[in-house]
Amino acid sequence: MGLVGLLAVLVSCSHTLNVESDPLGADVFVSPDLASPGKIVGQTPLALDASEAFPSGSAFVTVQKTGFQRSTLLISPGGFGGFSETVNIKLQPGLAAGSLASQMMTHVRNAQRLSAALQFDQAHSEIDKAIALDPTFAFGLSFKAGMYFVQKNFKEAERYYRQVLQIDPRYDEATRMLAKLGAEKDTLPQSAEPTASVDTPAPAGVSP
Repeated sequence: MGLVGLLAVLVSCSHTLNVESDPLGADVFVSPDLASPGKIVGQTPLALDASEAFPSGSAFVTVQKTGFQRSTLLISPGGFGGFSETVNIKLQPGLAAGSLASQMMTHVRNAQRLSAALQFDQAHSEIDKAIALDPTFAFGLSFKAGMYFVQKNFKEAERYYRQVLQIDPRYDEATRMLAKLGAEKDTLPQSAEPTASVDTPAPAGVSP
């Protein structure tokens, strides 16, 4: 989950958190951490029962609306006066989600085409542009890791696969490839340095 704005809010488990936004009608997500996509719980204005919405005490509440930048609240155990607290978030105009997704996919398709032609420098440049638009783009990071794997740059492949799992611990491709990287390193002589090559079959999503 990308983070644009972060506010800290103290709530008691017996209280209500009223989430409002300008403009109204923004989607509200609750997640235990920033790496999780979160569960949509409604739209603003929205009253959240703290004992139900935040059973563990701490959570992140993200408010987002198409055409505006998302904003995130850090909910922490604590207290405030009365039985309810209201937060009103003024959303800042931003790139429309559809337009952002379209730009990202254009860069992904370019990277796929370039990697298929074994033009890895240009392919890395294209996928980097997609990642720059959304640093939590797990597929883009995994694709970049896959290209490094094909090039037998195992150190960089491992680094990017680990970044993927930091964003999404359930990303099966990254888990599988990290296990394969461990097996590859075990077969290398201690003094051997990996060299760029395209002889290894490509992971999913990366085609020579």
